[in-house]
Amino acid sequence: MAAEIFRVGYWEPSRSDKLDDIELARLHSDTAYLAGGGNAARILQRAINRAGGNVSVDGAVGPKTLMVANSLNPKTLYNAYKIERWAHHERDMTRNPAQRRYRKGWRRRLESFNAHD
Repeated sequence: MAAEIFRVGYWEPSRSDKLDDIELARLHSDTAYLAGGGNAARILQRAINRAGGNVSVDGAVGPKTLMVANSLNPKTLYNAYKIERWAHHERDMTRNPAQRRYRKGWRRRLESFNAHD
């Protein structure tokens, strides 16, 4: 039941099922769960650009975002994604200092994704 809710609510809407690297897909779907689909899409797009790709950061995972993501080195993109996800958390904490109480938890959660480290 919980797996079905996650699949329908986060995995498929984030288009994680279209990413070739399963570890990146897991990280991306977790980001969608934690930060919302639009934020996850922007994090992916920023990571793609950081990793050497070139896509618009528009918050929508479309065909070009997927094509470029799947063409990049998986380890490079995965690690760029982690950098961009933490940058997202930092921006949240800057905008809303009350969010700082989640800092350790967010850091531990992100560090648990270590497949390509």
